[in-house]
Amino acid sequence: MSFPGNRLELWALLESDRMRNPHPVIGWPSELENLTRPQAREFFRAYYALNNAPAVLLGDLDPAEVIRTAERYFGSISAQPTPPRLPLEEPPQPGERRIRIGFPAEPQLLMLYRSPPVGHPDTYALTVLGSVLGDGRSLRLYKRLVEERRLTTNVAAGPWFLRYGGLFPIQATPRAPHTVEEVEAAVRTFGPVHRLQMESPRFCTGDHVWPCRGSSPWEPRTPRTASANPRRWPWRATTTSGVAASS
Repeated sequence: MSFPGNRLELWALLESDRMRNPHPVIGWPSELENLTRPQAREFFRAYYALNNAPAVLLGDLDPAEVIRTAERYFGSISAQPTPPRLPLEEPPQPGERRIRIGFPAEPQLLMLYRSPPVGHPDTYALTVLGSVLGDGRSLRLYKRLVEERRLTTNVAAGPWFLRYGGLFPIQATPRAPHTVEEVEAAVRTFGPVHRLQMESPRFCTGDHVWPCRGSSPWEPRTPRTASANPRRWPWRATTTSGVAASS
């Protein structure tokens, strides 16, 4: 739940009540039909505990007031033993999967590639690759598909890292009368994307990890240093998240 800073006590009141008195939740009917009352109570006791529910408070807050309010509303709730962390692994995917959904709306293409989990050494290279391919209007996929070939109205690419594994999506909106199939073919045969499928990328480094100058992001050329100040990169202002990152 999100509240403005002057509603600290309201947040604490509602959240502490939720922990004391479980409210109905929505789940799959097949799971709910086979879930017993003791199982539900035990799950709530083990996982809906203060020591398993971190809270983040941001803004112009008085730390002493926050502590007093937290102790007032949460102090009487007992902690529980930390529940075990169950490892989650996605089952192997021996081949390509395709899903096509039809409804009256603007067509969209979403290509998803599996990526490693957070903390894997390859996350840095994939982050740079996403910045090179499609994280702004001045980058390669946008210039090729939107500006040069005029196949799409927008295109974006970049990694999405998760704890147990992630995705590297490439998303595009075809420009009428072009089709999703045309855009997919253009992405697959686009030089950097095609070369990435055929060989391992080699990124050069300067004082910071950043793509090399050259016709391909994995050609070893003169390194350039990226400033830590995002205001030096005007293309960040083309998206809401970019504006937030530059503020």
